[in-house]
Amino acid sequence: MKLLRVSRIKVQTSKGRINKNETVILDDAEYNKIVYMTPDAFEVLEDNYVEPKPVIAEPIEVAPKPRRARTVKVVK
Repeated sequence: MKLLRVSRIKVQTSKGRINKNETVILDDAEYNKIVYMTPDAFEVLEDNYVEPKPVIAEPIEVAPKPRRARTVKVVK
């Protein structure tokens, strides 16, 4: 995995169209495929990039809402 900055106006990747000066994370095979055709497409920011693990927040306990009392119809 590589962390890259796009140096061309637009580059078409598996993640969609990426515009100039945007950063993107691509695997080595896709990077080599694009650079083979357009060598000036990317600047490599980090060669062996590892994505940080997402922080999962603990669930928050929420008190139940008070229920509205049902009205009872009185039949005479």
